[in-house]
Amino acid sequence: MNIVFQRMTKEGWDWFNAKVPVLCVEDSCGMVARDTSTDEIVGGCVLDNWTDTSVMVHFAVASPMVLRAGFFDLCADFVFNDRKRRIVYASVPDSYESALGFLPKVGFTEVARLKDAFKEGIDCVIMELRKENLVHISKEAA
Repeated sequence: MNIVFQRMTKEGWDWFNAKVPVLCVEDSCGMVARDTSTDEIVGGCVLDNWTDTSVMVHFAVASPMVLRAGFFDLCADFVFNDRKRRIVYASVPDSYESALGFLPKVGFTEVARLKDAFKEGIDCVIMELRKENLVHISKEAA
C-alpha cells in the first residue's frame, strides 16, 4: 500500500460521508488518504465548526496503514501549526470501540458524555485533544 494525501474533493466527500454521515457546513474542509496502487480512497478527515481556539474533527480510516503513513500527524500539524488552533474536539458514538481505544493513545481525553445523543442507548463521547497533549504517531507505533 502506497499512501498519498490530497485535499478533500467531491469524490472524497462522497466517500467520507458514506462512512461517517457529517453534514458539510460553510467552514468544512478536509483531506483524504489515497492508495496509489489501487487509486482508492482509504482514509479521510473533515474539520468543521472552527472557532478562535478550536475545531471539531471527524475521521474515517479504512486501514491502519493510513495512520502508519502519517495521516493523523498530518491532520494534527494542519490544525495546530498551520491554522494555529489549541484544541481539537471529536464527538464519538460510544459504540465505536476502536476510535475510543485509539484516540487516548494520541492524547485525546474524554471531557463529556451525552446520554442517548446519537440514538437510544448510544451515548456521544466528547473527546478533547490539546496541542500540549498531542502524541505523534511514529510509523512503527501505529
